[in-house]
Amino acid sequence: MDDAQHLLAERIRHLARAIPAAVAGGLAIAVLTAAALWSVTPHVWMLAWLAVLSLCSIERLHLHRLCRKVRPSAAEPLHRWLLRMRVMAFVTGSCWGAITLFSPTGRDARLDFLSYVIAGITAAAASALAADRRAALLFHWAAILPLVLRLVFAAGPYHLSMALMGLMYAAYLSAAAARADRQFSAT
Repeated sequence: MDDAQHLLAERIRHLARAIPAAVAGGLAIAVLTAAALWSVTPHVWMLAWLAVLSLCSIERLHLHRLCRKVRPSAAEPLHRWLLRMRVMAFVTGSCWGAITLFSPTGRDARLDFLSYVIAGITAAAASALAADRRAALLFHWAAILPLVLRLVFAAGPYHLSMALMGLMYAAYLSAAAARADRQFSAT
């Protein structure tokens, strides 16, 4: 088997190893976020968001179980496993981004809180997805872009600045993901 197949298998195993901690941390943050927004968000929306995020987490844990055994061989469809990882990164990031769109913001503090949540979850994902630049980019942009759009259309005096900072943060995460991917590929 060639070096590219071995690198691909190791990339998949690295992503899979990060899943249990990422799921546990993500679900804990989701519960804390839901608790904080419970009194200001329609309960059916919050429960639906938690349910979808939980389903994503179950699928990610299933991928973890399957991908731990990935070995480079001609019969193993490694690119398919990596595609599944990337799709789940995008779907999970989209779930996090969605909380910023359907949560009402009667006061600036709620958008500030959601900004903090998204910054934290994407910073954690930078480590968990470091082995694959595309998975990291899919997660980060899917989580951050809805927040940026929400900030652009908010009426507060500093929301446009926050939106621009959100774009700068996403660009920085993108550069960091590219650097981590290069380092991973060089090892």
